[in-house]
Order: sequence, then structure tokens, then C-alpha cells
Amino acid sequence: MDNKTFTKNLEKLGETIFKMAFWLLRDTQLAKDIVQETYLRLWEHRLKYSTYTNLKQVALKISSNLCIDQDRRNKRWLFENATEELSASSDNPLQKLEHKDTEKIITQTLENLPESQKTVMYLRGIEQLSTKEIASVMSLSENNVRVTLSRARLAISVAIKKWNNE
Repeated sequence: MDNKTFTKNLEKLGETIFKMAFWLLRDTQLAKDIVQETYLRLWEHRLKYSTYTNLKQVALKISSNLCIDQDRRNKRWLFENATEELSASSDNPLQKLEHKDTEKIITQTLENLPESQKTVMYLRGIEQLSTKEIASVMSLSENNVRVTLSRARLAISVAIKKWNNE
């Protein structure tokens, strides 16, 4: 792969890398920095990475690791907007309040998940990656990805049920 093609492929990945970094760090400037650092690392090792069949997986792995490093430095791993508006079209104020409460519970639960579960949830839910792709990005077995995803979903489900029964 020549430099021009490699650069073109990198440009296509920018938005995906930014979304993931923003999802994990909840800071626009840090997310932009992660994108630039990912570009830099990919560029520095372009000869090595040009032989890979899926540059997106490599870029997501690098950016994921950079986000984890950043999190360890400043402990800012937040999920304030973990879910989209559950019912934007609803005109019922009570229903909107319930959705807001549910969103808050999900956000709080996501904040307390281990890093691996947060990352798997993001890659599956937001990036729509397959189990095999997530396993590749995170250097896990496919079975481990399924278990991690299942545990994260269970934690969210238990939190919502607990909240509903209060």
C-alpha cells in the first residue's frame, strides 16, 4: 500500500476513532488528541500496518489502548450520555421523566463497569463490530468477548430492575 492510499484510508477512520475516544473519555479535546496520536502511531509504523487486511481494527486497538492510558492518568472515564434519548417523540412528561431516570441508572451503571466491559459495550453497541472483530481489537477470545458483553448487559439489567422495584 503506497503512502497516498494509506493516508486516504486513515482519513476515513478519523470519525470512528473520535467517536470511540469521546465515548470513553467524555472530553472533546482529549478525543481529538487520541485521533492525532493514533494517526501518528499508524503513520510511524505504516509499513508494518500496510500488510494488515483490516486497518480499522488496528486503529481501534491503538486508540482503545491510548484511551485506557489516558484514563489511568487522569481517571476521567465517564459515560454521561450512555444512552440516546429513549423516547424523543413522547409528549407525556411522566414518560419523559421515567426515560430520564432510566438513562441515569444506565449511565451510573456504565460508569462503574470494569474497563473491559465498557470497551466491549462501546464496540458492540456503537461501532456495531462483530464478536470476532471485538476479539481482535481487544486481544481476547471470542468466548471471552461474549462473556464480557453478557456480564455488562446483566449488570445494567439488574440495576434497572433494582431501580424499578424501589
